[in-house]
Amino acid sequence: MFYWKDKERCEEEYGAPNILQENIAFGDVTYNFKELDLAIQQNYELDQQHHHVRQFNELVECTDGHNTKNTFHSLSRIMVPSKNPQL
Repeated sequence: MFYWKDKERCEEEYGAPNILQENIAFGDVTYNFKELDLAIQQNYELDQQHHHVRQFNELVECTDGHNTKNTFHSLSRIMVPSKNPQL
C-alpha cells in the first residue's frame, strides 16, 4: 500500500520523478488519508493481489530481508575498503 499525499511536491523538490509510479506500483496507491483508511479496511484480511506480487518480484531484486544490512556493507566497502576487509 502506498500513501502518496506529498509525492508530486517531493518530486518537484528533488527535481526528478520517483522511480516508482502508479502504473508499476505493487500495491494500492492512495493520495489522502480517507483513501488510505478505506484501502486498509478493504485489504486488511485479504492476501496480496497476484498482480501486485508479480510486479514486486519484477521490480525488487533483493528480497532476503537484509536490505539495510546489505546496503551498509556495500557502502562500507566503497567508502572505507582498507579498514573493513571482512565486509
